[in-house]
Amino acid sequence: MLPLFKQGAVKERSANNESEKQSTRRGKANCNKFFFNRQGGLYLSPYSTSRHELYDIDLEAAKKEDWLAHVDELIRDIEKELTNGDNHAVNFRDWLRMRNLYFSLQLKALPEEVGIPTNLAKLPASISDKLPVPPLLALQMQSDTMPKSVFLRVFNLYSSEINGLCFQALRESFIVRAKFHRIGQDKLLYVPKDKAWKAPDRLSNSDKSVSFAMEKAVRDDSDTINPWKTLGRFFEKNFEKPIPEEDWDKAVQAYFSQAPHDWFFPADFGSGVPKYKGMSMTKDGKQLSKILSECSALRLRGPSSFKNRLDFALLEKMSVNEATLIIDRSYSRQRFSWTDGQLSLEIAPENLRLELAMPITDKSHQQDETKLFDRILAIDLGEKRIGYAVFDIKKCLENLKKGKKLHELQPAQEGKGPIAGTVAIRSIRRLMAKVRAHRGRHQPKQKM
Repeated sequence: MLPLFKQGAVKERSANNESEKQSTRRGKANCNKFFFNRQGGLYLSPYSTSRHELYDIDLEAAKKEDWLAHVDELIRDIEKELTNGDNHAVNFRDWLRMRNLYFSLQLKALPEEVGIPTNLAKLPASISDKLPVPPLLALQMQSDTMPKSVFLRVFNLYSSEINGLCFQALRESFIVRAKFHRIGQDKLLYVPKDKAWKAPDRLSNSDKSVSFAMEKAVRDDSDTINPWKTLGRFFEKNFEKPIPEEDWDKAVQAYFSQAPHDWFFPADFGSGVPKYKGMSMTKDGKQLSKILSECSALRLRGPSSFKNRLDFALLEKMSVNEATLIIDRSYSRQRFSWTDGQLSLEIAPENLRLELAMPITDKSHQQDETKLFDRILAIDLGEKRIGYAVFDIKKCLENLKKGKKLHELQPAQEGKGPIAGTVAIRSIRRLMAKVRAHRGRHQPKQKM
């Protein structure tokens, strides 16, 4: 392919009597720059703004070359590397690209109209079922003759599908995600930790109802609280509440939010899930029953800032909506082989990751229903002054029901007259006066 590069491929100042040996050496240098060093180019778009010149190609030498033979030879070399080499993924990608180039060159060499035999009028079922051929293109393929452009369009569709499958086959690893929306499942399991807790003194000395719950907590000899035993005491049938039930519920909720605990999500969708015993809570942070419940559940893990929001649900400041369980299964490619023109892939499952998406509604910042104002202020921005008028909304609605138009509504009355008027803007009046004086003054560069 060295004769393709002309002697003047690179624009350099050289003597006119340059020998043929020097010309051959320069052609080799240009060939090395283009194919190995990736320097220069053979084609430049008309819209390109690049200042670099292209290599001059000897068209007569290019026409004598059998390019299909070169491409076919390269394909055979890659097939040998696929069979005997180690880097199968890279070689397979190169093999697909060269095969694509080989067939596209053959299709571009077809005449403008090609007769189609009857047995080739339809694509094989293995290809047509997966190839999204547009309806208009499918009608053109049913005729006795087809233009070359139809062949190229079908081949481009086929190449696009192959490229998509090639990406899936050559990726090193991937993740398969599944989402399960638990309709009607808005329950959580509150499980206190079975360990000693040194509670802060501010809870016992508080003037709020939480101090009563701290008094009834189960303590050991070192004056530390056992959260698990305390929860069991609060659920005893004969437990006497020191304060009214409504106040006691608030005291217990405040205690539960401070005591060491874990949150669990009920997972009754398969075997092998461990069971836990705790207090079942609704999405509003309310206790479901007066007895401890046991169920298969998964412990919620994550940043403490996220779990603190669930603690706010105990204080009825937050509400938890129906959760979505997200399951991510990771896979990795273990083996890639090429035998007798057949591609073989083997994948192996890796770790399994479960995530729980729980929408939370903040009740503490919810505003009350918007109240309707008694009056409304209408403002009119004029050039010199600002006009205003105050209308009574109730009277305006009554007049509109009676059939009056908007321009017939009257401002509200206060004292002897309506609440309406204008306000002068002195800065605007001073600006208008300066503009008027400036226009009447003779300018130093004015010709007329």
